[in-house]
Formats: sequence, structure tokens, C-alpha cells
Amino acid sequence: MELGALINSFDLAALETAVESRRAGPAARRGWRARNQLRTMERLTDTSARRLSAALVRGDTAALGRLYDSRFDWMLAMLMHATRRDESFALDCAQDAWIRVARSPVECAGTAALDAWLRRVALSAALDRLRSDAARRLREMEAAARASAHTAFVADLEQSLQSIDSVREALASALEHCGEDERGLLLMRFRAGMTLGQIAAACGVGAAAVDSRIRRTLESLRGALTEKEAVR
Repeated sequence: MELGALINSFDLAALETAVESRRAGPAARRGWRARNQLRTMERLTDTSARRLSAALVRGDTAALGRLYDSRFDWMLAMLMHATRRDESFALDCAQDAWIRVARSPVECAGTAALDAWLRRVALSAALDRLRSDAARRLREMEAAARASAHTAFVADLEQSLQSIDSVREALASALEHCGEDERGLLLMRFRAGMTLGQIAAACGVGAAAVDSRIRRTLESLRGALTEKEAVR
């Protein structure tokens, strides 16, 4: 069915349906071109171009149908060449372009002006769709990067937790080999947060002696942990 017969007062839904019909298989497209060859190859005079564009501005759906039939294949080929994309993408751009033509027609002085206007509308629609497509791809890449970073973070966290558990187990094992007095000093210093002076007063010895014993105990623990790590 022709575009002019489908559209009532520039029915944009019908226009979209007409464009979608061009997505038929190769045989169907060849049949359409054979049936519409004269209109597809129509050469508009300057006078007819002026009248056609003026009719578009007045809302003449028959004029839109004539322009659509005479310039669709030309616009599609131009879009495929300009975007270097496949026919499906060019058809999407063409659909956007013809909707813009229907919504915002302009009067043109002649055939060259009419074709130049259609070219500008088509390329503008293609540029907008290319930008939208690029933005969508960028969002997909960013989402994939975030997912990859999250996976890497979780893996690193799990490895760190395993390392912490290993150190905790090794430290607990090393503490078992310390004397009760040494464990008591470490607990007061590092768990209770007591100062050397407070520990010295509690143990009845000098602060220097407390500091020396804590240092020797830490060195002993460090050596034990190093040995366990070397065994692993």
C-alpha cells in the first residue's frame, strides 16, 4: 500500500510502518522497486519541487507520499554511504528522517534546494542516531568495566581475608609457645592499650624491663611466623 494512502493528516505511526515495510527480504524489495520504478526514478522540475514542498507545508499527505516514493531509495543509499553502516541501520536513520520531514516541512525554491534539505535532514538524523549508538556502547563498556572491577575487588578481598585468617592462625599457634608472663605483657600492651609505665606498675618492675621483654617476645613471635611461612 502506498504511503499517501496510509497516512491521514501525517499519521506518524503509519509513516513508521511504511518505512518498516522496506525491511522485507531481497526478493520483496526487488518486487517493490519493479512496481515503483517510474516513481522512484522521477525527476522533479524546479516548479514541481516548489509546488511539492509548498503542499507539504500545507499538510498534503499525497505530496508527502509522492516525495517519499521518489526519494526513499536515494536517501537510503546516501545514508548507507555516509554512515558506512548496514542497511538496517540506514533504515532506522531513514525512518527518523522521514518523521522529521513530516513534522517540520519547509518550502524549497527548486529541486536542488529540496534535495539539499532532505540530505540535511537525513544526515542530521543519522548523526543523532550515531551519537545515541555511541553513548549506548559507552554505557555498556562502562557497565562491563564496573562489573569486571567488582569481580576483581571481590577476588582480592577474598584473598586478603584468607591471608588474614592464615596470619591469625599462625599468630595463635606462635603465642601458644610463649610463656604466660609474655602473653600477659602483650595482652596488656596491645589489647588493653596500657602504657609501659602502667604495665611496669602492675608487674612491679621498671618500664625499661617491660619494654625489653615485650621486644624480645615480639622478635620471638616474628621468627616463629617466618618459619611457618617458609614451611608453607
